[in-house]
Amino acid sequence: MKQEIEGTTKLTRVQLYEQIWTTPMLRLALSLGLSDVGLAKICKKHKIPRPSVGYWARLEHGKHPSQTRLPQLDDKSLNVIVISPRAVSISRATGPPRFQVPVPMTLSKSHALVADSMRALKDGDTDDYGRLHSRLAGVLDVRVSKEALERAMRICDGLAKALKSCGGKLRASSKPYSRETFAELDGEHIQLSIIERAIRVEEEVSAAEEQRRSRAPSIYDRVSYVYKSTGLLTLRIEEILLDGTRKNWADGKRKRLEDHLPEFLEVLHDIAAKKKADRVLAEKRAEERRELERVRQEKLRLIQDEERRLNRLLEEVESWQLSQRIRGYVQYVTERITEAHGEIEKGNDFFKWADWAKGHADHIDPLLESAPSILDERAKWEQPSRPW
Repeated sequence: MKQEIEGTTKLTRVQLYEQIWTTPMLRLALSLGLSDVGLAKICKKHKIPRPSVGYWARLEHGKHPSQTRLPQLDDKSLNVIVISPRAVSISRATGPPRFQVPVPMTLSKSHALVADSMRALKDGDTDDYGRLHSRLAGVLDVRVSKEALERAMRICDGLAKALKSCGGKLRASSKPYSRETFAELDGEHIQLSIIERAIRVEEEVSAAEEQRRSRAPSIYDRVSYVYKSTGLLTLRIEEILLDGTRKNWADGKRKRLEDHLPEFLEVLHDIAAKKKADRVLAEKRAEERRELERVRQEKLRLIQDEERRLNRLLEEVESWQLSQRIRGYVQYVTERITEAHGEIEKGNDFFKWADWAKGHADHIDPLLESAPSILDERAKWEQPSRPW
């Protein structure tokens, strides 16, 4: 069994030999935090035989290729293999990275979110690509096979702790059936995921089916395919970035994903800074729009108030002019009748008419207070009366 001793992994020669012949080199090297070249050098130093080219292909096709026996050694010190974790760092054109993201060799003291996600995914189902998934809330967006789950979670653990050390946080969605995962930095949220690459291979058919097809081919005999896990992980930023910022980091021939984490964290900080600047600018422009709208509404209110005052003034002028015309007309008619018929007697019909006309002139004159008119009751009596 592997043991962690002061940040190192200790294996016996027999244990490493057994793993070499049960797990492909690249996948095993990545799980141990090594490159395939580094693992090959360890095997050479400790005289551990490795599978030949084509061994895994023959094994996948149901054959049983021979396995080279582990030779005995006179040097007993080579029976114990100690693998020290490499410091994960990258060189940037402008100097050393600002951040370090150490990935633990085990999950004995993992971040709480990582531990919860590990348990949920272990108990989850697999999709058509052989990747684990869970319907529970609060699970990291890690889409990998069972074989790659521990390594992916160790990467998440290192990333979660690195984010925490610089004031950030790794967070998973609290909604069931949602696997959205975010890095929180400086108040900004950046969505990310870890996905294992899968390759499509032709699905094997039984020997009996092969014989049947060779004897009696049918148009319904179609080649079907399945997906197989590769152990190769990709760390992605699930954001729409239009400025050419890098979004994917993956296992390669010369560099494993763990080596990319400092650069990944650097890019996260750059994206967070840009998103914050964009948000601050958007908020500033929104505030400017709100202020312009406030000024516009205030100006419209003042304009409407001014229009109402002006319309009222024009109405008063028109009423005053009309009252003057009525009075002038009544006086003119009175003078004509007096010239023709002499003094007008009080109480006759013309006198009543003239008195009524002058009363109406006083009523519409804005400068005078007059008795109410029945015309003021129009709105009241235009509505039909109701007995209830």
